[in-house]
Amino acid sequence: PGVGDARIRAKVGTCKISEDSSFLGKPGVGVCRFRPDGSCFAVGGWDRRIRIYSRTTAKLLGILRGPNEDSITTLDWAVGDDDLMHAGVLAAGSSDGKITLWRT
Repeated sequence: PGVGDARIRAKVGTCKISEDSSFLGKPGVGVCRFRPDGSCFAVGGWDRRIRIYSRTTAKLLGILRGPNEDSITTLDWAVGDDDLMHAGVLAAGSSDGKITLWRT
């Protein structure tokens, strides 16, 4: 399809990044990446969390909380290796220099 043929399948409304009153970070989004199979996308937040959403419904599928002590600044899904790709391996990097691998 050409550039003008793009369709939006789901509209994602504005959401609160954190309702936790003990949260010490800033609300906001640092990065967003689609899974290679197109089934979902990951959003890395300034609140040190990763949110996984369905591509077709925009429903929140899960929130990943890791050892990161700062904003999530980069995300990337495994590609090339069928076993890793089908397992949904996601790498996340944060401003504190930590890299975390997730199986989603």
